[in-house]
Amino acid sequence: MERKILINAGATYTRSFVALVLGLFSARWVLAALGEVDFGLYTVVGSLVALFSVISGLLSVSVARHYAFSLGTEIGGNGLRVGEKRDIVEWCKAAVMIHSILGGLLIILGCPIGEWAVREILVIPPERIPSCVWVFRLSVLGAFSTIFAVPFAAMYTARQRFVKLAVFGLGQTLVMFLGAWCLRTAPGDRLLIYAGYMALAFVGLALAQIIGTMIEFPECRRAFTRPQKKTVLDILYFAGWTLFGGVGWMLAFHGGALVTNRFFGATANAAYGVAHQVQYQTESLSNALVGAFSPAVTTSEGSGDRTKMIELAYQSGRLGTLLILLFAVPLTLELPTVLKLWLKSPPEWAAQVCAVLLASAVLNKLMMGQQLALNACGKIARWQVVCGILLALAMPLSALLAWIGIGVVAAAWAFLAAMVGCCAVSVIFADRLAGVKADVWTRNVLLPILGVSIVAVVAGCLPRIWLSEGFWRVAATTLATSIVFAVFGKKLIIGDLRSC
Repeated sequence: MERKILINAGATYTRSFVALVLGLFSARWVLAALGEVDFGLYTVVGSLVALFSVISGLLSVSVARHYAFSLGTEIGGNGLRVGEKRDIVEWCKAAVMIHSILGGLLIILGCPIGEWAVREILVIPPERIPSCVWVFRLSVLGAFSTIFAVPFAAMYTARQRFVKLAVFGLGQTLVMFLGAWCLRTAPGDRLLIYAGYMALAFVGLALAQIIGTMIEFPECRRAFTRPQKKTVLDILYFAGWTLFGGVGWMLAFHGGALVTNRFFGATANAAYGVAHQVQYQTESLSNALVGAFSPAVTTSEGSGDRTKMIELAYQSGRLGTLLILLFAVPLTLELPTVLKLWLKSPPEWAAQVCAVLLASAVLNKLMMGQQLALNACGKIARWQVVCGILLALAMPLSALLAWIGIGVVAAAWAFLAAMVGCCAVSVIFADRLAGVKADVWTRNVLLPILGVSIVAVVAGCLPRIWLSEGFWRVAATTLATSIVFAVFGKKLIIGDLRSC
C-alpha cells in the first residue's frame, strides 16, 4: 500500500476519531437540552433538505472522479506528462457553474416546498411549527454553502491533500462541539439556537475550503468563467446516473424518517436521530479510508494501470470493513448499556434501530472496493439504476412493515433489506465491468472478514460469563474484540492478495 495513501488515511482517520469522541458528548448534551420531541423534530425537518444534500454529495463524487482521472491521464506509463493542466481548469469551471445552479434551485424551489411540507405534511405540535420553519431555513443555508463549496473541496480530494481537509474538518467539529456545550445553558428556544449553530458550522467550513483552494490551486482562481459545453455534459452524465442511485438511497434512509414520523410521531424520530448519530460517527472512521483510496484508485485507472486499480480496490474493501467492525462489533454486543452510559435515558427503540443500521453500514463497507472500481472505470449506468430501484423500494417496504405491526424499527429493517440487494448487485457489476472478480473478492475480502468477525463476536461474549452489565463489561468486551482485530486484522491489511 502506498505511503501517501497511509498518510492520507491516517490524517482523515484522526479527524474522524476526534469527531466521533466529541460527537458522542455533543449528542448527549443536545438530546438533554432539546428533549426527545425537539430532537426528533430537528431530525425530521433536516431530512427535508436531504435531496439537495444528496445531489450535492453525488455531484462531488462526479467532480472528484473527473479531477482525479484527468490527473491520471497527465502521467503516461513512462512517467512523462501527456496532457495539459487546462483539463483540470475546465473541469473546475464546469463544476462551479453546475453547483451554482443547484444552489439557486435549492433557494428558489426548495424553500417554498419545504416550508409547505413543514406546515402541512409533517406531524408537528402546532406551537412548534414557527420554530421548525426557521430550522428548515437554517438547514437550507447550511446546505447551500456546502453545495457551493463542493468543486473546491473536490480539488483537495483529487490531489490527495487530505491533511488540509482534515484540518478544515476539525475546525467544523470544534464549532459544533462548542455549540452543543453552550446549548446546555442557552436561554430561549434551544431548537432554533442549535439549528443556527449547525448552519454556522457548515457555512464556516465552506468558506474555509473555498478560500484555501483559491490560494493554493491557481486553476480554482479561473473557475468563474464559462466552461466548455462538453465538460459540463460529461460531469452531468456521470452525476446523473449516480444521482439515480443516490435518490434511491435518500428515499430509503431519509424517507424512513418521514414514514416513522407519520406512523409513530416525533418521539419515534428521536430513536432514529440517536441511531443516525451512532451510525454516522462509526461509519465516518471507515469513510476516512474511502476518501484516501478513492482518488488513488481513479488516478490509477486514468493512467492505464488497471492491475494497480484492482489491487487498491481489494485492499480498500478489507481495511474499510475491518475499521468499521472494530467499533461496530463491541458496540452492537453492548448497545443497551452503551446508550444508557452515553445518554442516561435513551429513547425507546434506539438500541434496536442502532443495531440494524450498524449492520447495514458494515454491508456497505464490504462493497467499498466494488464501488470505487466502478466509479473509477466510469461504467456506472446500469449498476446505479438497479441499486437505485432497490433502495427506493425500501420506503414503501418500511411503510408496509410499520402497517403490519413491526414497530418503530420497521424503516431500519427495510433499509437493511435494500442494502443486501445492493451488495449482491455491486458484486455482479464490478465483476463484469471493472475486473473485480467475485471469486477473488470472496477469498480475499468476504471470507477472511467473516472469519475474523465470528472470532471477535465469540471473544466479545466471553466477559458476560463473569461480569454483570455495566461500564467494566463494556470495557472488557471492547478490549477482547480489539485484540482479535489487532491479531488477525494485521495479517489481512499487509497480506498479499491471492489470484488478484
